Amino acid sequence: SPYPLFEDGNLGVPNAYAADPRGEIAGARAVRLELDSASVPAGGRQLIFSRKGRGGAGDPRIVLAAHVDTKYETPGALDNAAGLATAVAVMERLRDAELRFALDVVPFNGEEYYGVSGQLAYLAHRAPSAETTRLMINLDGLGHRDSAGAFSFYNLDADGTPAAPAAAAEKAAARLSAATRSAIDEHPRATVGDQWIAGDHAVFAFHGIPCVAVTSSNLMERVVHLTHTPADTVDEVDVGLLDATAEVVAGLVTAE
Repeated sequence: SPYPLFEDGNLGVPNAYAADPRGEIAGARAVRLELDSASVPAGGRQLIFSRKGRGGAGDPRIVLAAHVDTKYETPGALDNAAGLATAVAVMERLRDAELRFALDVVPFNGEEYYGVSGQLAYLAHRAPSAETTRLMINLDGLGHRDSAGAFSFYNLDADGTPAAPAAAAEKAAARLSAATRSAIDEHPRATVGDQWIAGDHAVFAFHGIPCVAVTSSNLMERVVHLTHTPADTVDEVDVGLLDATAEVVAGLVTAE
């Protein structure tokens, strides 16, 4: 609770879920279960919104992502309309900004379903690596009304410093460290949060790319009990917190 015990993890096998196993099924001497199911091929496209940096073609890039899909039959306000709205707010702040690095804003498709088709499409298109991708920022599950914006770090030290950076990257590493720490310290509703890997940043982190994931500070205590359920409504979202988080994220993207 509140999730089904088993979901088809893109395995292509029929499965069933009993919402209340203490009911008639548990009291029966014998149970016959017949699954009438089919696999239906589907297609889609992965959008990427891009801007060049000061150096033009070949610039290292920053990836700003928020997944656009939700679980079926859930409003998806926290997971992940709030993240997508924050990404749009960041884009608005960067409209006239001069960017040091190229920027991809990616509304990932298919994050909620185990095939992660949007991630795979982006990986095939960009082939991101630690050499070509300066930073990945993932916005997911943020903005709960009783929380702060929680920033966690991957392939970065807890203070935002890339772990054991190569000599050629030390100056850029120091810049990112200072920008990250300063941005969080200057906003009363931003904090350093615990790592979590159930999001679009994970595959980038596994490729050795520095990542910052942004979510609600009460992710494990409160938000996970709302997401993927009908209770994930807009009443749970603090729009002012989304705006404050967008300010912090825009500062990371434009950091010198």
